[in-house]
Amino acid sequence: MAAEVVLAGPSKTEKLGTPGRMCLYSCMEGMEDAMYDYVPPEEAEYYGSYCLYPPAIGTMTVCAANFFGAYSKNFNGTIKAMVDICALYGGSHYGKDYYYDQYANATNYLESIEGVNLTSTYIYSPFSIPKNETQVYYKYYQSVYYNWDMPSMFAGIFYCYFIFVFLI
Repeated sequence: MAAEVVLAGPSKTEKLGTPGRMCLYSCMEGMEDAMYDYVPPEEAEYYGSYCLYPPAIGTMTVCAANFFGAYSKNFNGTIKAMVDICALYGGSHYGKDYYYDQYANATNYLESIEGVNLTSTYIYSPFSIPKNETQVYYKYYQSVYYNWDMPSMFAGIFYCYFIFVFLI
């Protein structure tokens, strides 16, 4: 049995704390108060408007571009995270190209929300969220995902330490 454990190799786990995923959730937090005149379908469990309503998608992609720069590596990672999360929880079956098109479209139709009460006014166009408004959320998600992703590394270090101690 010990040979099986040693020969099995490391487990295949996905790192949850990617910059794209953290940016996506930070942007969702930044636009949480916005009201859209849109009712998502029932199969969109959690993120219906974020994943299916073009002005909300445009706002999210513009937020990611403000955070990382348009078409940068981390911006592309945010689009990938949108595809994955929206497929799982948002009832969306769109691919990356759709989200890139929504970003390009949103940059042409951005509206200012300065002075607009987001909790009582419906939003029909994409708007820009400044990076400084989402940075606090990004730091929060960094610490959350660090605590989520790193314990397996620490457990592996302790595992190797005790194997080393038992061999001595």
